[in-house]
Parts: sequence; structure tokens; C-alpha cells
Amino acid sequence: MTNGLSRLNGFLVWRLPSERVRGWPEPVEAHGLAVWFYGYLAAEAGHPTGSHRSRHYENCELVAAAYRRWGTGFGQRLHGEYCAVIADGPTVVAGGDRMGLRPLYFSNSADVIVISSDLGATARELRADSIDEIYIADLLARGRHLGTRTPYSEISRLGIGQAAKWSDATGPKLSVEWRPTIGCATGDLEAQKNRLVRAVDIAVGNSAPEGAVAVHLSGGLDSSTLLACLPPDRDAHAISTVFTEQPTCDEREWIAAALRNNSVPWHPIDVSRCLPFSAGPAFDHFIAAPSYATVTWAQDLAEDEIAREVGATAILTGEGGDEVFSAGALPWHIADLLRTGNWWAAWRQARWWSSDSPAPRPATYWLSRSGFRGWMNWRRGTDLLMRPTAPVSINAPWLAADFVQSENARAGESARSELRALRVDQQAVWEGIVHAAETVRSSYPFTAHRVDTRHPFLSPEMVDVALSTPWQAGVDPRIDRAVQRYAFAGRVSETTLRRRSKATTDLAIFRGLEQASDWIELLWESPEIARRGYVDLARWRESIDRSTVGWLYSVHHFKAAVQIEHWLSQLHRMGRPQLLRVAPP
Repeated sequence: MTNGLSRLNGFLVWRLPSERVRGWPEPVEAHGLAVWFYGYLAAEAGHPTGSHRSRHYENCELVAAAYRRWGTGFGQRLHGEYCAVIADGPTVVAGGDRMGLRPLYFSNSADVIVISSDLGATARELRADSIDEIYIADLLARGRHLGTRTPYSEISRLGIGQAAKWSDATGPKLSVEWRPTIGCATGDLEAQKNRLVRAVDIAVGNSAPEGAVAVHLSGGLDSSTLLACLPPDRDAHAISTVFTEQPTCDEREWIAAALRNNSVPWHPIDVSRCLPFSAGPAFDHFIAAPSYATVTWAQDLAEDEIAREVGATAILTGEGGDEVFSAGALPWHIADLLRTGNWWAAWRQARWWSSDSPAPRPATYWLSRSGFRGWMNWRRGTDLLMRPTAPVSINAPWLAADFVQSENARAGESARSELRALRVDQQAVWEGIVHAAETVRSSYPFTAHRVDTRHPFLSPEMVDVALSTPWQAGVDPRIDRAVQRYAFAGRVSETTLRRRSKATTDLAIFRGLEQASDWIELLWESPEIARRGYVDLARWRESIDRSTVGWLYSVHHFKAAVQIEHWLSQLHRMGRPQLLRVAPP
């Protein structure tokens, strides 16, 4: 079964030469425009409008009105997680939420316009059969691609803060409608705490739908904060994955602490019954891109079933919390002090981090690592956070020598955040947020979830407050996430606020792969990544053996290779075009 009409996520819009703009499903007519919409707007929260159909119409009308007033910048005026296409006569405009959490994909051809919220549908209708080697190389070497490429050379996606407009036969005209150029907020620590609490309350309230809502409660500080900030009138449920057979992954103690402060029904999922790799590698429909969701499919399906049983229309996750709350932030502000001539202040900060940071480092290390190197990378436009801790040949020793050599040759072309911030410390925060948004884009569109998944910590309110928090409040060598811990005292469990550790789930990944004979066969027998020259087969098989006993240098890189192999293995299941030149049902 291919990703057919019944599984289309959102909409698909097209215009063939000398034809009018068409799409499936039928558009909503509003303000003299035809509008296709997918996702949700923050205006839904707390404002009952009746049926789902009427909410959809209301959202389309809001998009049409925003376009009439602000043109291609409409996406920056409406908050939520959504994408939309507007047909204004022969002109077609596409845009969506700032971070592109609901991606929009479009054809690179000037002859035909095809735009969709569903990558699989876009690839099928365009008969996309050419692999974008740069996209694949970025995944293999870095584990992610931060640009606007897709796995298909014929298809691109809108970037962060972008909109696109088609008005003639020259292809899309892209415009950047937003940049991370926010100044520092003023005020003391108390003012910053109040700003953060207000932003979280707004973001969570706007994300919570009418009726029941589920929260993915992991036991960490972010999901505990999310649960604590839900509006009190919501019918809330907590869903957690628990590791009863793996003590190093077990978070039940911390989950219990969050539930003591926020008494809501709790629905645990025992991961031992839905381990990573326990579903697939054959799925009932085409997976349009390399995605970690194929590994966690059984777990996502169990979560989705619980959400449906309790009547929840959305699952809220804490994705992006590490980034907006400055978890693990280095003192990049030292670079800003250096570049603005505050040399003595930079030295004092380096000495403070040397004496009070849990990692014993001399002051000269911080002055060099976060100061001079941060300043130079910022000036060159090089990402601060994407610099690997080890060469790709060590992170991924299974990669073929020719591939590694070509990767080293094109190191200057590596994917990076195209939008640049005003300060070095702000750039580091921004890059972390971009990475979190890419995790969402690369996984959630292809999961087993059918209940809507929402990410309040990546909302514009949270992004703005994260970028504008001054370093004096945002980072402290003595305590990670200082502002968050101080701001939510009394609302989040004191046990959680004092926590300094976080369990890793890598052991569950290794255990799941060890038991997944179908996955082992896919990765071992005649892998496409070896046939195409990406990996050395002998070293790849050695890495598979090591992974089953829990030993890998970089789990991140290994997971990327697994995702690519799975995607390549089922490309032939894409299916034939179903909509172009055919009247939609």
C-alpha cells in the first residue's frame, strides 16, 4: 500500500501550464482567495468554535485576512504550527509558522507548480527519482541537514522564516520574512524570570486544544514544566515511556515527582514491550524521507493509541526545551565582550567559569574556546554548535574512504543555519533552536502518530524570549538552566528543579536492534548504502555487531546511517502519480 489519498497529510496544490490552480482537498474560499491549510493556529486555544470543520474554515479565513493585510509576511503574524497555500488568481503564495514545524515542499521546476504539506505526495506526483547527494552526505557525516534541500533533487522545502510566491513561469520567488535579530531584554533577574513564565504560559496555553490534551511526560525538567503550566481547566493526561527492565534508563522516580505536583491521570508505556526497532522495517505505507520515527514506530503507536482512548486531540511534547532554556550553554558571551572591547570583563568571566564550572578548565581555555574561537566563527559565518568533537572518520568509521575524502573536500559547503544573529551568544542559542526544529521536521511528519503532535517550546513566544534573554541571566557556571529553575520554583516539583542529571535511552536502542532480526537482515545482507559507495561493507557489518552489544563511538551517526538505509530500501514503494491531470475526488 502506498502513501495514497487516504493517507495524504494536509493538502497538495498544483498548477500545470495554461491551467488554473487546483488542489486536494478543495480549498476554502475566503476574502476572494482560495486557501489550503494544515495544522493549527493559536487562536483555536480556549475559543470553542464547534466542529473541526468550522475550525478549519476559521483558520483559512484568518490566513486569507492576514495575507490581504501583510502579503507574503502573513506567516509571521499568525502563531501556531501550520502551513498554508493561497491562490490569488494566477498568483500562488506559500508560507507557514516561523520555524517551519509543518514543512511545505515544492517542485524546483519552473514548468509546473506542485506544493504540498506531504513530502511523499510531492515526490509521487513529480515522479521524483533523483537523489540529492548533498542532503544524504550531510545526514551521514553530521546526522542532520539544516538547509532547504530534501532527499529528492526535484524538491525543496521552505526554510525558517521564508515564504514563496509564484506569479509567472520563472519558478518560486523566495523571501525571508523573519530574522533572529532581536535585541537583549532589559531588567534584573526577577524581570527575566517573569518574562519567561509569561512566555511559557502563553505558549502552552496556545498549544493546548479544546477538550482533552495529552502531555508526553519523560520525567525531565522540560516536560515537567510543560505539565505544570497547562491551563487548569484542561482535561489533561500524562503519557510516559518507562524502562522497567533497564535501570539506567528508568525515569519513574522523576515522573512521580512531577505527578505529585500536578495530579493528572498517568498512562505508562512499558518500553520493553515496544522497544526501538520492534516495528518494521516493512511499513504499511511509503516513508518519504530518512526518519528516526521508523525506529521508534511501535512506541509512537502505543502513545497514539492511549491518546485516542482518552479522547485527546493533541499530544504536547517538550521538544526544544533544552535550547530555549539554555541547557548546557557555554559562555559564548565572552566572545561578545572581546569583540566590543571589554577585555577585562571577558577575562573576569573566563576566570569565573574556570573556578565555578563543574568541568575543571583553566581560564585560558574559556577565553580561547568560547571567546576568540567563538568570535572568529561568528565573523566567518561558521556555525558554533555544528563543529564535530571528532573527525567524521572517527565518529563514523564505517564510511567509505572515498566518501570521507569527498566530505573533507566540501567541508566549507557543509550545512549550516542560513540566518545569522546579532551577537555570538545569541547565535549559539539560535543554532540550538534550529537543530531542535530540524528534529521535529525530520521525524514527526513520518511517525505512527495520528493524534496531532505540538511543540509549545518552539513557538514564536519562546524563541523570542530565548533570543532576548541577556547572558547575565541565561548562563551560570554553577547551575544549568538557571532562569528556568528560579522562575518555576513553586510550580514545578522541587525534586525536579534540583535535578542535575538525565538518563539516556541508548541502551534501549541497542537492546531493540539485538532482538530485531528483520532489521539486522536489512542492514547486513546487501545494504544500499554499501552498494552506492557510502559505507565500507566490512566496517559497516562490524559496527552493527558492536551496536548489538552497546558499543559505538557515535550513536547519532549510526542512527543516521540506519535511517538512510531504510529509506533507500523502500524507495520503489513510492507509487505512481494519482492527482496531476486527474480530477480530485
